[in-house]
Amino acid sequence: MNENLKINQAGIDLIKSFEGLHKKCGEKNGEPLVTTYYCPSNILTIGYGTTGSKVKAGMKITESQAEQFLREDVEKFEKGVKKLVKVKLNDNEFSALVSFAYNCGEGHLASSTALKRLNQGNKVGCVEALQWWDKGAGGKVLPGLAKRRKAEGDLFLSKGISREDKDELDKAEMAQKVEETSIKLQDIFQQGDLKVKNDELNNYHELAVQVQIRLIALNLLKEPADGKFGPLSTQALREFQRLTQCGEEGFIGKITAKKLIECKELPSQK
Repeated sequence: MNENLKINQAGIDLIKSFEGLHKKCGEKNGEPLVTTYYCPSNILTIGYGTTGSKVKAGMKITESQAEQFLREDVEKFEKGVKKLVKVKLNDNEFSALVSFAYNCGEGHLASSTALKRLNQGNKVGCVEALQWWDKGAGGKVLPGLAKRRKAEGDLFLSKGISREDKDELDKAEMAQKVEETSIKLQDIFQQGDLKVKNDELNNYHELAVQVQIRLIALNLLKEPADGKFGPLSTQALREFQRLTQCGEEGFIGKITAKKLIECKELPSQK
């Protein structure tokens, strides 16, 4: 099903940006050179985190060689993702999962709620569950991990716009539109008196997408989360408010926003 997939450049660039290119020691033909170092676990390492028998103390490699080492390192994680995932993926989805497995380990992916949701066909719910892997020892959220999980989630969900559409987008216009309508659930919850009527959600694209993602994760709405808040999305929101006894109808206020943010599982549907 996913046999022919390989991590794409976006996935490689994501891993590189978070792993970092360490221990630069000069240049060769205008290209940075790096040498070996010992990581915090006292393991001999080079480049973007490469370890193992290929790494010899004091060796030097170029930046492009470091990327090639990284590509060789991720091959086993590509195989692991292919083995674990039972649904069809596109290259962005696959690459995001390879990055996660490279960082957290194939075993953690195998036992994760994210994988369970993915194999049930709930891709948005999978991305939500990936975000939970942002903590270090002692259960403390680490900003670097949280940022990486968000980047992986964004890459996974970027399938919503085709490559052809991306080429045609007016990025400046889109950025301005998002800036003008960037209300989020957190804003409604924190401000308290801020309310958005259901029939106005189409004017707040970012908020509409956020609400749809939560409703999809709770199996009240089917994909995609496209920000087009029509009758099906409105019906799903009303059902959520009914099941969670929000006491709000026809609008999203502080109570609905709080429950959408915090709800992990719905009460029994009656």
